[in-house]
Amino acid sequence: MSFNVVYSDKNKIKNSIAQGIISEESFIITNNEAKDAEAYYYDEKSNLKQLVKKTKFESEFEAKTWMAKYGGYEGENITYKDAIGNWKSGIVDANGNISESVLDNAITSEDELHINGGGVPELWGE
Repeated sequence: MSFNVVYSDKNKIKNSIAQGIISEESFIITNNEAKDAEAYYYDEKSNLKQLVKKTKFESEFEAKTWMAKYGGYEGENITYKDAIGNWKSGIVDANGNISESVLDNAITSEDELHINGGGVPELWGE
């Protein structure tokens, strides 16, 4: 089995496929960003499959802008930095809104987290 490896701007993938520049059985790596990349596989049946999706963003604004542009994030867990540089995490709903993780608000540096065998995390001292 062999396949092509393609480096492409994420915005140009579908157009390049339509023009025949990217052929079937191609592994596609995006080159939009210096530190991160996404990966796709364009299979022998002309299905474009996303293998690796960007889920880490430098701000909530960047996250919402990216998700609005590229879509397909419903149910995904993403992380982003808030206005003061703290990492936050949340789940994306059908409308592109981010529901912040309960643990982001519940745990402070003075709390200890106890995970009971994979169940729901508990804060000690409550």
